[in-house]
Amino acid sequence: MPTGSTHLVPSLSELVRVAKIDPAAAPEVLLIDSVQPFLLDRRRAISVRMALPQESPSSAASSWPDCLMNAEFTVVAVDGSHIRRFVQELKNLASIASQAPHRDHIRMLPINAESEPRLTTRPWLGLPDKIGSADLPALCLSIAARVAALPTTDTEFREARVRCGEHSVMRLQSVGSTVTAMELHPA
Repeated sequence: MPTGSTHLVPSLSELVRVAKIDPAAAPEVLLIDSVQPFLLDRRRAISVRMALPQESPSSAASSWPDCLMNAEFTVVAVDGSHIRRFVQELKNLASIASQAPHRDHIRMLPINAESEPRLTTRPWLGLPDKIGSADLPALCLSIAARVAALPTTDTEFREARVRCGEHSVMRLQSVGSTVTAMELHPA
């Protein structure tokens, strides 16, 4: 915040509300580089993949959050028999993963859309290909504004990759206005 106060928010949608961002005017991202060390995210990574109905638990099942917290459970199989159902389950999973106490322990890895031939990936328009590593907060605000501006009926699967300085890449995936994965990793 401009005053120096900080707010812990569970999602980019909540960031829009707390920061009072106007979704119609996404903040600009500067193209200035500075050297910052890459910070390792020590939360447990959850991979999501399409599966047959018999091998995938429903996100509506009471055991679903327990599966996410299970130390041995690193891959979540989601029903891939119907693409619309897969997209809805992905949104449900992202919602569950963003709720306390789960968000402190796990993160969802981006889906390898290239290996899921039925999953059509749309690009995020208007995002820069590269930013300065110090401009990651501004990029998050810009993304948050774009997410908030999407209609609730939007169900497109989108992906963006933005190079952050010389040492890292941010990879973002979303379904409609729900961000399913946002990873910063070494370039």
